[in-house]
Amino acid sequence: MSLNMKKVYQVIMKDGLRDYRYLNSKIKPINYSEENKGFIAGFRSKEMLHSSKGFIMTSYEALLDNQDNLTHWTPNPYITLSYKDSARLHVQGHEEEKIRQINTFVIDIDNRTVNENDILLACLNLGFTPTLVLKTDRGHQVYFVLKNPVYVTAKSGFKSLKVAKKVAISLKNALKKTLPVDVLCNDFGICRFPTSKNIEFFEASFVYDFSRLLTWSLKQSDNETNSNKKMTLRKSPSRQIDEPWFDMLLHQSAVKGSRGIMGRNNIALTLALAMYSSRQSKETCLFNLTEFNARLAIPLKESELNRTIESAYSGKYEGAKRSYITSLCQEWVASDLEAKDLFKTASWYKFKKQRSERKNSHLNEWREDLLNYMRKVTDNVKTHVRITRKQLMEALNIPSATLSRLMNSLEKDKFFQIERFMGRDGGYRLALTQNVVVNELKAKKKESKEILATYLGSTDMELLVNSPAKSTKQIGLFELDTG
Repeated sequence: MSLNMKKVYQVIMKDGLRDYRYLNSKIKPINYSEENKGFIAGFRSKEMLHSSKGFIMTSYEALLDNQDNLTHWTPNPYITLSYKDSARLHVQGHEEEKIRQINTFVIDIDNRTVNENDILLACLNLGFTPTLVLKTDRGHQVYFVLKNPVYVTAKSGFKSLKVAKKVAISLKNALKKTLPVDVLCNDFGICRFPTSKNIEFFEASFVYDFSRLLTWSLKQSDNETNSNKKMTLRKSPSRQIDEPWFDMLLHQSAVKGSRGIMGRNNIALTLALAMYSSRQSKETCLFNLTEFNARLAIPLKESELNRTIESAYSGKYEGAKRSYITSLCQEWVASDLEAKDLFKTASWYKFKKQRSERKNSHLNEWREDLLNYMRKVTDNVKTHVRITRKQLMEALNIPSATLSRLMNSLEKDKFFQIERFMGRDGGYRLALTQNVVVNELKAKKKESKEILATYLGSTDMELLVNSPAKSTKQIGLFELDTG
């Protein structure tokens, strides 16, 4: 990717830095003067970062001179920074309360299996795209840059910082539904430094009005609150969550966890599997297991609980095993419990056979096969593939009648784009919508809002991407009741 790195840094940093070094500038015009602005810290390696061994910059000149040697930086400038040793090796003072201005929100994704397309698609599903996506050693970092900075002042009791943190939390919570977001990452701290080598996506026009982001954030919070009120377990016959053992374990608080003992993790996984097999949503599962976890004397870490739920809902398992449930209940509820106390009937859940053991496959399984095939033969550059019906049957090992049913079922599936060809060599021209949309974003074939409208099927999400306010009245940050 050929990029003007100075432009990248200016889009992010805005007026946070001086143009030239205050002293010892090599390029500052004679008699040129400018006011002092912000301070940022730079680090030359992750090891140096962990020991706060870095240096301070106050100008674009210094930033550009050091760009080839930086691995991390603080994209939101501080009022001041200093060195804590006379040798000027270790930086101090980069606490949130000393932030001068907030230029960008940065989301950290610690998973190497996630690619740039996955990130762009997840953002598109929210209705907006990132300004910058860069690759890190462990995954990616995603920058959502503001059109204008939000200034932080002690005089207001750091209210702008508190409000911005609400937006940061909303962004993380919204994206973690589809991406492995590190929700514990510092909202406005040290981030990976963008270089021409690690930037995978950059669009300078994708910058966001803070008041609109805040409106979106408040709406997200309202939706979350309303959905939580409805997250009670809906019960009906013949489901694992309706068995007596489920409530026994769900409301058990005297559970520990240690090596060699079936404890907190095992119960959390068993409860999650029961909810999965009973067709409860992942959000309902998270809500109920969060309450279970809060009752424990030594709760699981949030990240560990989330991983357990993801595992239960991965599709690798069909439900909780009866023998496992019995052991857990005898260990943590009462040692004399028997099957008649734990299960309503002598019969038990009939597990669906593995696909390899069945003669026929379900349509959703064939859909997954087609999806995997398309991921192999297309990408965001080669977005379409033309294939005959016979070739597709061979590629998927699918019967002719089943292929017809599959294609008919995918006509309204927004994940696929399908064009049929008739005749002797009749077949299909296939594409994944994800690849087409990402290709259009990168090639700038359309305006961003037009791409979003096409993908989402509406313009309801026009809120954020570079669009003017509908009202000419400028709303002050502190006029909003943010709770």
